[in-house]
Amino acid sequence: MAWIKTIGFHDPDLHPELIAAYQAAGAGLPPDYKIGGGTDAAEIVKSHSLDPTALQLIFSAGGHLIAGPSPLSRREREMINTAVSTGNRCFY
Repeated sequence: MAWIKTIGFHDPDLHPELIAAYQAAGAGLPPDYKIGGGTDAAEIVKSHSLDPTALQLIFSAGGHLIAGPSPLSRREREMINTAVSTGNRCFY
């Protein structure tokens, strides 16, 4: 498995731009989606922490896809996410 540096909420390298990106990324997500994952950012979110702009854009777009206007219900979109993640053997 590959390893990359990540920056979480308690990391000494955490900076204001990344804090703002974490907050913006979580703003458009449904309440049951937790950017924070408890006391720190979820690992999948932290994997984007070296590029705060990309983190914000990726998770904002994801939030729109799961919770934005659509002819599909949220349940249907979640089922598609689950099927694709399973097919890709995602562990998260």
